[in-house]
Amino acid sequence: MNQSRNNILKWTIPLSFILLLVVFFKQVAKKEHTLENGQLVFFELAPVDPRSLIQGDYMILNYAFTSELPYINSRQENQIPKNGYLVFQIDSLGVASKLRISPSLEKADSLDVYLKYHSNARNNFNLGIENFFFQEDHSSNYDKAKYAGVRVDQKGNAVLESLYDSLKNPL
Repeated sequence: MNQSRNNILKWTIPLSFILLLVVFFKQVAKKEHTLENGQLVFFELAPVDPRSLIQGDYMILNYAFTSELPYINSRQENQIPKNGYLVFQIDSLGVASKLRISPSLEKADSLDVYLKYHSNARNNFNLGIENFFFQEDHSSNYDKAKYAGVRVDQKGNAVLESLYDSLKNPL
């Protein structure tokens, strides 16, 4: 009995590690697919702090559309779903605007881009694209950031590609 328990324990850690690697590489492949095939959408940035002193060379992005969220929240008849989609229209220059909330993925207009979100009890929205990391001592390169270039796939998954200046040149 003790021998069989040892055999199980002997294989549990390596198999768990292999499973962890499979899940990790599947997530990486999913993000790479979105970067290669997703639609490039420009989200206007609100003023940002170009450097976090606590965590080093990275920037917490504050999107301009977040100022519209309290207004949208107050107009909603029902409680906002914990998970859903922020829906944007894209203009001819690729800039997102005209925000609304949808509980499901329903493409009504070809100009609509759906961005998956998760919110907590206080209706704080988490999009997964709030942080931008950059090389050490390069924070001054991103002081002029006006837009975040985000690749969005058909399922609402988003990957932050780069930051852009007011003319949409990558920084």
